[in-house]
Amino acid sequence: MLDALFFGAHPDDVELSSGGLASLLAFHGHAVGIADLTRGERGTRGTVEERGAEAAVAARELGVLWRGNLDLPDLGLARGDRAQQAALVACLREHRPRLVVAPDPDDAHPDHVEASRLVARACYLAGLARFDADLPHTTREPRAASREARAATRDPRPALGGCPAGARRVPGAHFAGAPRGPGGGPAEAHEVPGGGAADGPVRHRPERLLFALYRGAAPAHLVVDVSAVWEQRMRAVRSYASQLDSAHGPATYLTAPGFLEEIEARARALGALIGARYGEGYRLRGPVPITDARALLPAGLDGGAR
Repeated sequence: MLDALFFGAHPDDVELSSGGLASLLAFHGHAVGIADLTRGERGTRGTVEERGAEAAVAARELGVLWRGNLDLPDLGLARGDRAQQAALVACLREHRPRLVVAPDPDDAHPDHVEASRLVARACYLAGLARFDADLPHTTREPRAASREARAATRDPRPALGGCPAGARRVPGAHFAGAPRGPGGGPAEAHEVPGGGAADGPVRHRPERLLFALYRGAAPAHLVVDVSAVWEQRMRAVRSYASQLDSAHGPATYLTAPGFLEEIEARARALGALIGARYGEGYRLRGPVPITDARALLPAGLDGGAR
């Protein structure tokens, strides 16, 4: 079971948009996972083998517990494809995250747009008892593309509860001394009542869905201070040498001079909005529920009424 699950259309998408939040949650002891929808096989640079190995290294840098790949078609993501919907629903039902982070749809890359819509739709469909009754209920085993990549992600410990056999913990993922929940594990995820063996896998609808901003111009609804894990985030980004090294392969916007500085500038601008050094921006659907008015008070206030 995962507390938070981050979805990216390709390996490196999560690192470039929401890696700081993933690393922060892992640092605080939460079970965090990353699901790459495709292997990036249509990308201009890098082989599937290279990108798979780089993704494993990046996951360890962020400190996440699990990373898998749904092996959907690169440049072929489609929000209305029932088989693709079923793959994401199965992933959500197996890992049962309370928080899901998806790409923001305000993006020029068609796969990022479709991934955003797919994840949003799957979060709703995963809570319907009768969805996917005629399709397999298991997530495809995350496929390491090479012997080296498989070795990099294999762990002798048992797989995380609810994961398929091939979904491995990322070795060395936990920060030393990171606090854990009661009993040493993550808190229990929300379950939609009524699911059970009689109607297939227990249905599950995540409690919160965030859309991570990348290069779009949409204003952020909330900004997360990621200053404490900025170096980990950037080490994870730099793990993708096949995408960033301008000396090898065709030129792309990722190999342009100043690309890494552009990432930092964007984070500095977002951080400045909240008085932090570095920030990540997110959008959400609907209002943020406040069930305890004290949540609106600035942190650290220890006086006044209770």
